[in-house]
Amino acid sequence: MDMEKTITRRTIGYLLARDIFLSILIGGHILFYYHFMWQIKIVILSMVLVGAVLWILFFTNLLRIVSVAKKDKYLVIAFHDEFFLNIKIKAGYNGYTTMIISCLIFMIGSILLNVLSIRVDFPAYISCEIILLLGVITDDISKILLIKG
Repeated sequence: MDMEKTITRRTIGYLLARDIFLSILIGGHILFYYHFMWQIKIVILSMVLVGAVLWILFFTNLLRIVSVAKKDKYLVIAFHDEFFLNIKIKAGYNGYTTMIISCLIFMIGSILLNVLSIRVDFPAYISCEIILLLGVITDDISKILLIKG
């Protein structure tokens, strides 16, 4: 039981860190694209690079923890019970719903801007990055909240 709590606590920490580093990555990408603070371009690129490297390290460590947990028979049974399967399904549903809502917001916003004849340079790939980020963050936060009860 102690190992189960340890893995859950570490996983929660890694999920939060992953969300923070993904946000840094996308925020840096937006800053770089729109040339905000162009004088400190090297700082922005460094921030994006650090966010990417840290995200890869944290995700690799999370995968390592999952592979260790899958080798332990007790943990396999503990993490595949109905409680954790329901958490996975509910968190996935919440992430999917957030992605759909953010897609609708971008579409409605685009229609409104076109109707008002306002021209905004907002590339589709940044919209896709934001939609995916919102889905991942919602999924992770839902898992954390549902595990905590």
